[in-house]
Amino acid sequence: MTYREAFNCWLSEKSITVCSATIYAYRKDSKNAISYFDDCDVSEIQRNDIVGFLKFELDKQYANSTIRTHFKGVKSTFEWLYDNGKISENPCVKIPLP
Repeated sequence: MTYREAFNCWLSEKSITVCSATIYAYRKDSKNAISYFDDCDVSEIQRNDIVGFLKFELDKQYANSTIRTHFKGVKSTFEWLYDNGKISENPCVKIPLP
């Protein structure tokens, strides 16, 4: 499963409990992560890849609050993957928010 597919599955499940404006915000906030991880297999994404994404966002000089928002979406996606048995380890565990 690619990161893009995983995000869409997570979002589909979230759409049951949140309003369409929230779904729109999740989609908007996830564009950088989807672009960064492209079509990487989620089972191959490691902690250093997540840290690389955060560095990528820092290099783009995003505000820390924006980076936190983007990271929360990535973290939620990987938590969903782990909780649903799609990955054996969550690479976002113990990565502090910027």
